[in-house]
Amino acid sequence: MKIAVDITRAIELQKTGIPMYQAKLFEQLLALPGHTYVPMYYGATANHVKKFGEKKILSFRNPYAHGKLFLKDFFDRLISGSMKNAKFDLMHSTAHFTVKGFEDRTVLTIHDLIFMRDPDYYNKKFVDLVRSCVGKVRKIIAVSHTTKLDILEQFPFIPEDRIDVVYAGARKDCVQVKNLLALKDFKRNFFGDENFKYILYFGSFTKRKNISNVIKAYALLVKKNRIEHKLVLGGKPAENYDQTIALIASLGLQDSIVVKNYVDDSVVSELYSAADAFVFPSYYEGFGLPVIEAMQCGCPCVVSNVSSLKELFSGAALMVDPDSIESIAGAIDKLLSDPLLREKYRELGFAKAKEFSWEKTAKDTLRVYESV
Repeated sequence: MKIAVDITRAIELQKTGIPMYQAKLFEQLLALPGHTYVPMYYGATANHVKKFGEKKILSFRNPYAHGKLFLKDFFDRLISGSMKNAKFDLMHSTAHFTVKGFEDRTVLTIHDLIFMRDPDYYNKKFVDLVRSCVGKVRKIIAVSHTTKLDILEQFPFIPEDRIDVVYAGARKDCVQVKNLLALKDFKRNFFGDENFKYILYFGSFTKRKNISNVIKAYALLVKKNRIEHKLVLGGKPAENYDQTIALIASLGLQDSIVVKNYVDDSVVSELYSAADAFVFPSYYEGFGLPVIEAMQCGCPCVVSNVSSLKELFSGAALMVDPDSIESIAGAIDKLLSDPLLREKYRELGFAKAKEFSWEKTAKDTLRVYESV
C-alpha cells in the first residue's frame, strides 16, 4: 500500500504530545517492510520544511483547516482529488480530524476528547471538525482504553469494532543517568547547586494538569514537614501559566519553587534522573507520556487515580485523588521519607516503562492499516 501519514505537527522543534506521537510513529513505520510511507503536511499555513528525515514531505495547504467547515470542505475536496490521482491507498490522520472526501481511505487517531468533555476546553470549531469525519473513516485508533470509552460515549453511533486501541511508545533517548558525578554537574549547571534536592512536575501549564494542587500540596509539606526539597515545574507555558506564577507568589514560595518552562531534550534524562519524585496528578489524560519518561529514568511517580493514568500506571505509581491536596502531599511525603519505598516504585516504574515502545506502536498501527 501507498500510505500518507500526517506529520503536520512533527516538524515543530519543541515536540510534546501529538508532535512526539507523529514523529516517533512515522520514524518507526519506515523501519517496517511491505508498504510505502509518505510524510504529509496538512495545515492552514505554508510549510517551509521540505523534508522529514530523508523523506520529502507531501505538502498540502488548507487555509481553512481550522476555520469555517464549508470552506475547509472546498479545499479538502481539491486535496482529496490530488491524493486519489497520486494513487494513495490510505491516509493516517494522526490528530483528531481528516481530509474531507478521503474518509473511506482514512485511519484516524484520536488522542483524547478534552475539547468535548471539559467546559473549560470546549472548542466548537474543533468539535465540529471531529464530528464531521469521525463516523465516516474506516478505522479509529484510540491511544488508550479510556479514550476509546470516551469516543463511544460521545459518538454512540460508532461500532465498537471500528475502534482499535494502540498505546503510544516510550522514547529511547530518555534513560536513567546513573553517573552521580554527571548528575551533580547537571544540578550545578541547571540549578546552581550540585546538591540541589527536588520534586519534579514536567508537562504543560494547563488547568487540567492540576499544577495548582501540586503547588498547594507542596506548600502543605513545607508548612508541616519543613522539607528541604524544592519543587521544580518544567514544561511548555500555556493558558494557566500566569495563574501558576501568581499562586506561587501568593503562597510566598518564590524561593522554594523553580519554574523552568520548556526544557531542552538534551537535559530531560538528567532532569528526571536527578529528581527524588515525579508528581503528575492530572485531571484528564489521553495517555500520559511524561509518566513513562519519568519511569524510564528511575524516578518514582505520584499520579492521579483517574482517566488513562489509572488504566496505565496503577500498581507502578502511588495513586492519588487529584482533588485532594492532602492525598497528593501524603504520597510525596511517603516517597521522600522512605528510601525503600522509593526503590520499590523505581523498580516498578522500570518494569512498567518496558511495556511501551514506538516499535510496538508502529507494528500495532500497521496491523490496523492492513485490517482496513
